[in-house]
Amino acid sequence: MSDRVRQFTEFIRRRWPLLVMPAVILAVFAPFITPPSGYLLFGDDFFRSYGFFRQYFARSLSGGEMPWWNPYLFSGMPFAANPSVSFWYPPNLLYLILPYGTAYIMILIFHIAVAAAGVYYLLRKAMRPGTGELPAAAAGITFALSGYFSARIWSGHVDTIAAQSYMPWVVGAMFLLWQKPSVRRLAAASLALAVQIYAGYQTMAMYTLEIVALAVMLFSLYRKSLRPLVLTAAAVIGGLGFAALQMIPNWEFFGRSIRTFPMPYEYLSRGSLVWGSLIQLLYPFHWGDQYSFRGPPPNYGEQAMYVGVVGIVLAVAALIIYLPKFFEFPGARKKDENIIYVAIFAAAAVISVWLALGPNAPYDLNRFLWEYVPLYRGIRHPSRHLIQFVLAASVLTGVGLSRVKHRFLQLMLTALLIADMGIFARHFLELKPAPETRHDRLLVAGLTGGGGPYRLLQNFGTWVPPRDALDFDAAVVYGIFSATGYDPSILRNYYEFADAVNGNPGTGILEHNVQIPYLNTASPYIGFLNIRYILVPIGYDPVGGSPDRYSLIAENPQEGYRLYENRSVSPRFFAVKTVTILPARSDVAAAVRSNTGDISETVYAASGDVSNDAATQPSDCKSGSDVRIVLSEYTVNRITLKTQSDCNAVLASSEVMYPGWTASIDGRPAKLFESNLAFRTLILPRGTHTVEMRFVPRTVAFGLSITFGTALLFAFILRTDAFRKGV
Repeated sequence: MSDRVRQFTEFIRRRWPLLVMPAVILAVFAPFITPPSGYLLFGDDFFRSYGFFRQYFARSLSGGEMPWWNPYLFSGMPFAANPSVSFWYPPNLLYLILPYGTAYIMILIFHIAVAAAGVYYLLRKAMRPGTGELPAAAAGITFALSGYFSARIWSGHVDTIAAQSYMPWVVGAMFLLWQKPSVRRLAAASLALAVQIYAGYQTMAMYTLEIVALAVMLFSLYRKSLRPLVLTAAAVIGGLGFAALQMIPNWEFFGRSIRTFPMPYEYLSRGSLVWGSLIQLLYPFHWGDQYSFRGPPPNYGEQAMYVGVVGIVLAVAALIIYLPKFFEFPGARKKDENIIYVAIFAAAAVISVWLALGPNAPYDLNRFLWEYVPLYRGIRHPSRHLIQFVLAASVLTGVGLSRVKHRFLQLMLTALLIADMGIFARHFLELKPAPETRHDRLLVAGLTGGGGPYRLLQNFGTWVPPRDALDFDAAVVYGIFSATGYDPSILRNYYEFADAVNGNPGTGILEHNVQIPYLNTASPYIGFLNIRYILVPIGYDPVGGSPDRYSLIAENPQEGYRLYENRSVSPRFFAVKTVTILPARSDVAAAVRSNTGDISETVYAASGDVSNDAATQPSDCKSGSDVRIVLSEYTVNRITLKTQSDCNAVLASSEVMYPGWTASIDGRPAKLFESNLAFRTLILPRGTHTVEMRFVPRTVAFGLSITFGTALLFAFILRTDAFRKGV
């Protein structure tokens, strides 16, 4: 036997538990890696939204265009800055190389493996003394196949799964930094946090930092030193610096989205656990599964926390074993330093369940955070804190298993745990026809053909069956311009416009938080919005009674929809005679609500929003004036118009205003301003001109400079540190 073969055999003999994690993950997911043609591993939100975003991302980059903007949903919105997109996250580049269905399953399996390896790393390397390899591997499988991961696969929460998979890596990197501080470990902790932020759903990074905050307080007390606090602050600042390229555009978008609407706590806390929810730790389907769930709202996926019966028993055993040592804290340090880590994760488990209970807890700790922590005012479903419980319980499972000294019993418990978690996880994995296979091809062809560009309005709820004929967000794949969409982050100015069109002096955000409210089809602003087609359910048809404005052009009883054509649609860009300048934005909203103005004659703007040109050089167009506007180019980030006018006119549009959009007339900068609450407008001088609008997000350059500066700073410090050690 050669030395190489002997070394490999010895490695397998000694380190075989390392192979358990990938073997189990592959066994669970193997049937779904190469599905039959036309089928994909089902994930609800991936089928309804994220999958279309990934295809748009890949198609744009493959075509040589940076998709900063998404012109297809909600009459236009940022794309790269949308947190749901995870634009700068490197694994998403797989969508450029592989078919999107293949890339989807590969990236999903990658994150399941990252989650398992993270807990293994946490138990083996970051805790002192670490556990054995088999307990660490078993704990990793527990975490990666837990209810919080498995149920979310079925829900299609790909960004949540990606972000939560890095939670143990961030916590472990912080532990190592506190134990033996170094520049390298500081950089590693910062990078781990940054990668988690890039992965998406940044609430997970906040939940991770909550565990870190709890841990650093206990660790500092344990070590009687403030150094861990200082190191943690430095690592967090470094992580935010590394992630600035994504965070700064995300936060600009968030600050202008509907997530800034003040929402009552009673609404945000919907989705809290009840005490009876804890029975799911032993009987995960006590209240039904993803199809039949009858427990607390909103659904099974938001309540899932199963870590296996064996896992719970082992986690409780770890607490029982270490509980006496909690009362001899200093004296136990030299005997078994795991006591501090057990204390950290025990506290994390208790506090996370406390937060998840929301108003059902004896004292509503979640409400306390809602009142005093601004970030909590936009976070729904306290039950999402359960990821902290799942991580803590998984780690404690590994600690408990490591205390089983009988090797055969340890192997048997591991086998039972793996079988339990594997069977549980497979319950949420199923193949279903890919979204494009159920879309109505005739409907899509009708909406993408003809002149334009014109918009479609799907004037029904995102849960109503006609969506199967054409998913709301499928518009980005087919190149259909839509006045609505399916996204939890809608631009606030556009949503306020929709409320005003409906005559609503308040907001419909509590009823519609992933789409705009159903629009009043009798409003003249339907035409202003460039809506040529309206899709409605047969069972709820507010359009059919308006034959003077709408023509029925298609009906499909099988899919349950009717398609109408609007005969009074305005072009995307058109001229009006005047800008009606009003004192405040609330006055503009009132003017739109009234529906009394002539949209072909004027637009409304708040005095603080209008350009100097609009204020000092009003339009001099009269009824016989000749103004011609021709759309010569319309791409994702650039629009070119050819105009000819015998008067100073106002160029109105139904294109949504957002920072980063600029305009020029014949190559000279022109001032864009916001009219009718949400739309790009400018003063168009008489004569023949070329008008260009470009979207160049300045926050990307700003974020890139911070990320690059952070990288340079760490590189300099690391190099200096290496030089100093070398000397």
